[in-house]
Amino acid sequence: MTTRTHTGQGLPPRLIELSLENFKVFGPEQRIPIRPITLIFGGNSSGKSSILHALGIASHLAAGGNLDSDVIRIGAQELRLGPD
Repeated sequence: MTTRTHTGQGLPPRLIELSLENFKVFGPEQRIPIRPITLIFGGNSSGKSSILHALGIASHLAAGGNLDSDVIRIGAQELRLGPD
């Protein structure tokens, strides 16, 4: 998983692209552009939740977290990455 960010003049960095490879349902690398309004839609088992999990991980890492756990806490929410 890699991310690209862009910093506008006087603005905090913002995510502009998410790249996923060998992550959950994604095998070969897939690049997902992130715009001010990004819609994620598709059929069942097409990777929508995987994209959201990857964004949660990126947010967790950007806040200084680590990936030593199957559960990542983002604010008051828990993101479970391990077995159900």
